[in-house]
Amino acid sequence: MLTEYTAILEQLTGARRGAEVRLHEDIIFGILENNRILRFVGKQDVADDSDILTILRRTDESYSISVINDREFWINRRLVNSANLRDGDVLEFGETGPMMRYYQFTGSLPLRWTIAEMAGDSVAYLRFSRTPLGYRLGHAAAQFGGRLIRQTTITYRVTIIVALIALAGFAYSQYQASLLMRERIEASSGQLDSVAAALAKARAEALKPSDLVELRKELTSKVSSNVERLNELERHSGAVKRVIREATESVAFLQLEFRLRDALTGQEMRHVLNRDGVPVMLSRGQPLLALDGNGPVAKIQLTGTGFLLQRDRWIATNRHVAMPWEYGRYSNVINTNVFEPVVTRFVAYFPNHSEAVGVSLVNASQTADLALLKLDADLPEIDGLELAERASEPGEEVILLGYPTGLRSLLAQSGEEFVRQLQVDEDIEFWNVSKRLSEAGLIVPLASRGITAQVASEAIVYDAETTMGGSGGPVLNLQGEVIGINAAILPEFGGSNLGVPVAKLKLLIAADAGGIKVDLPNE
Repeated sequence: MLTEYTAILEQLTGARRGAEVRLHEDIIFGILENNRILRFVGKQDVADDSDILTILRRTDESYSISVINDREFWINRRLVNSANLRDGDVLEFGETGPMMRYYQFTGSLPLRWTIAEMAGDSVAYLRFSRTPLGYRLGHAAAQFGGRLIRQTTITYRVTIIVALIALAGFAYSQYQASLLMRERIEASSGQLDSVAAALAKARAEALKPSDLVELRKELTSKVSSNVERLNELERHSGAVKRVIREATESVAFLQLEFRLRDALTGQEMRHVLNRDGVPVMLSRGQPLLALDGNGPVAKIQLTGTGFLLQRDRWIATNRHVAMPWEYGRYSNVINTNVFEPVVTRFVAYFPNHSEAVGVSLVNASQTADLALLKLDADLPEIDGLELAERASEPGEEVILLGYPTGLRSLLAQSGEEFVRQLQVDEDIEFWNVSKRLSEAGLIVPLASRGITAQVASEAIVYDAETTMGGSGGPVLNLQGEVIGINAAILPEFGGSNLGVPVAKLKLLIAADAGGIKVDLPNE
């Protein structure tokens, strides 16, 4: 007698994996065929020579199952001969026979398996199969994936494919991001050495208490050689004396401080302190730096020279003075793709003007070592320097003004009493020393005289003496006009200096074609 079916046997392994047997008869025979496939049929379909493995009988609420001739049979990994089946039971027929899962429904059968039921089958196989774990894992994953492909709606499959593509894209982007991060870490490691070297050399050039002692000894015994050179210039020629006197007030002593931050995260470079709160130093005398350091922010302080322009009221200087991280004055060039420079303070001091004036970079040449700075305050009492209409010629006498060696040269001219007072106050801080020098009227550029040796469209060469710190100073003719901007020292050519012709400065002033607008982050 046929009855309404209430249960399903789903095959989990074997050649018919994924096939379903819908149970609807009162007695069902499980016949094991030659190819190890288990087929379930009604009594009328059983042949005399059929190899009957098991019999299922319908009871009031479920099916019972029993095996024939004491064959091996497991339910949920338990070896049994017979049992009443429960929803979710896993059946295993013999050592090599198929595994099945029994489902029982009180109402109508579902039209389609849910994802949870498919996953449940795979989990049940993992729990109750007696095969090795590695094999079980692979088989369960393959079973679940196969059923997702075969037994779900087209819409769901498309959704899964899109999701997998998106996941693959995300994974690839994460992989690329990790590669980029690794490259940044490697680049940062090399840049840390550059920054540490810059700080170490800047510290070596900074004033120390011992420097004040040496300066006092020098000033006690004789007048500074720089002052003697200035006096000699003034005695030598009335024209030279006039040019120096009129141009001096327009020559600015520049002080710049910047720090570095990670271009990606914005973290600032910091010193690393030991347990006593003292900065850790490496064997090469360089400070240990890190983005997550526990010490103060690492700051690099520099000095240079600039001069006020008569007509445009800008300060002209070198690009390597205004943007020192590009040129590696103290170390290798700092890669701004890794560490972003942040200018924390940039000021100019003028002779006979006691207060510092803030400046900012507004334009820098792409083709020459030149930059223009904007003053934060107007200085109507300072005339500024006029640019020469004609280029310099070989053999022409030139005058160079600037602040070579920075604060050291200014202190060398300041006199013994000023240096002694700094020593008493124990005040050698970078900004304080320049402020006190300015208030005392002791910020005055050094002057040197020389002869133009070579003139070209890109550079002029002359032998006027200078050194580091004099970069950006004006090169003047005997009419007091700017013919060039001091840029570099050429020690291999007998101490000659290299300047940028004034024509390049005119191009930078006249049109943006000769330069780029520069927008640097400030504190």
